[in-house]
Amino acid sequence: MGAKTFTAEAVAQAKVDPRIVLKSVTEHDPASTILPFGFHYTFTTPSKVNLGLNKRGSNHSERQPLDIKSANAIVNGALIELSKYAGQWADESIAESMKPFPSGNLDDGDYSRTANSKRTFANGEFVIEPAKEDIESADLTVEFTVHIKRPAVSHFEVDGRGRVVTLEGYSFGGASIHESRFVFAV
Repeated sequence: MGAKTFTAEAVAQAKVDPRIVLKSVTEHDPASTILPFGFHYTFTTPSKVNLGLNKRGSNHSERQPLDIKSANAIVNGALIELSKYAGQWADESIAESMKPFPSGNLDDGDYSRTANSKRTFANGEFVIEPAKEDIESADLTVEFTVHIKRPAVSHFEVDGRGRVVTLEGYSFGGASIHESRFVFAV
């Protein structure tokens, strides 16, 4: 915590002790401080994941319902939970969809997005258990929300020493980002 002025005691002590140098600190208006590199936080939250599995040799319109929460599959010889596979694939699809997303040009807030992805599998590479159904291809659609937030900024300059720009920490959902401090020395 700093003070806006020097106390009389600080000024008196600086006069008698040459090791003490009083430096002026200028607090800049946070509203006029430009965030370094257009910095902002983005958080993605999936809201709906649809996984379509196409049996080998089918015409892809004969899909049957499958509870992916309880289903398992053998992928490349390893037994996996289908829900975990779909969740990881959804995360990858969201990350890929975010690459061209112009979050730096948008206002703070929430934005709805949809990502689509398709995978094909060689014979026997992806098999649904326990029915032993060989899957030729799969389609994934994930609906998600992008939350954009620009952090509050504090900006101080110490006369002849440099400046400090601090970005507030922020929490959204289960994710937290700690305060970040940038020190620019002269």
